[in-house]
Amino acid sequence: MAKLSLLSILVLALSFGAVAQMPKATIPSADKKGGRDSPLLKRYEGSFIVSQDEKSFAEFELPLSKLEPVPGKKAGNNNRAYEPKNRKSLEGRYTRLVYLIPENRSPLEVLRNYQDEIKAKAAASCSSARKASAAAMPAAASRAAAATRRSACSSTPGSG
Repeated sequence: MAKLSLLSILVLALSFGAVAQMPKATIPSADKKGGRDSPLLKRYEGSFIVSQDEKSFAEFELPLSKLEPVPGKKAGNNNRAYEPKNRKSLEGRYTRLVYLIPENRSPLEVLRNYQDEIKAKAAASCSSARKASAAAMPAAASRAAAATRRSACSSTPGSG
């Protein structure tokens, strides 16, 4: 029993030495080297890029419903697996940016900021399309196209 105690103390001592030599985590104060923002959306003020992944052509499953636990299935690192009941398969250019947001901001605040920006861009796009088609089409064709655009522009994601 004394040997076991001595062995335990030795293992603990070595463990503390290993922990003491581990580098301490630091909070980024600048973007990851080579990180760059998407040209489609501006960065939330005060955030930093901590990870970036780009592919010229890739497949992506877009969740369209809440993620639910999958009984008996494990994800990476033996974690529980979660999947949406509804999803859409997409293909094309893929960009994934991960930002560290400012400490005094909530994820919900940042999400709402991006949602507002997307809605504003969609509204501006619809307005530009209306103006361009009105200038280029005869009156009857313009009225028919306007009715189609009103339908498309009023069904932007998040409206409803």
